[in-house]
Amino acid sequence: PGCIPLLLGLLAAALSFSMGSAWATMAMLFPLVTPLITATTSTPLELLMMSSGAILSGAVWGDHCSPVSDTTLLTSMATTCEPVAHVRTQLPYALVVGGISFTVGTAGSGFGLYPPWVGLVLGMALCLGVLMTFGRHSHDALKQSLPSS
Repeated sequence: PGCIPLLLGLLAAALSFSMGSAWATMAMLFPLVTPLITATTSTPLELLMMSSGAILSGAVWGDHCSPVSDTTLLTSMATTCEPVAHVRTQLPYALVVGGISFTVGTAGSGFGLYPPWVGLVLGMALCLGVLMTFGRHSHDALKQSLPSS
């Protein structure tokens, strides 16, 4: 049962990415997951909460990264940017944060390596570490993009 949250999160991410809808993914998976978890485990509440969180986060991640999502298309139309270009700018950030959350949060807590709050603290620390290592100040990036006079 420990691998159920991780598998559900990855399934939700794949479905939402391919359909472009987080809501449809949640509506499809929640009615299937609840009976599955209550039938397969002796402590269904904890596993149900972790699985619900994995479905929600996977569905939102997939929707955010999908080139056919309504939010992606509306954002690209509003900013006069090509949808694929918009996805290319969002995908590195989403992959880093999604990878950290699935690895440290969902997998670590699901397999019982540590309590969920420890996964949250570890995930925040890793995100901060990635930001401090690879991030740069916006005014430095602006200076580099402007032509010198």
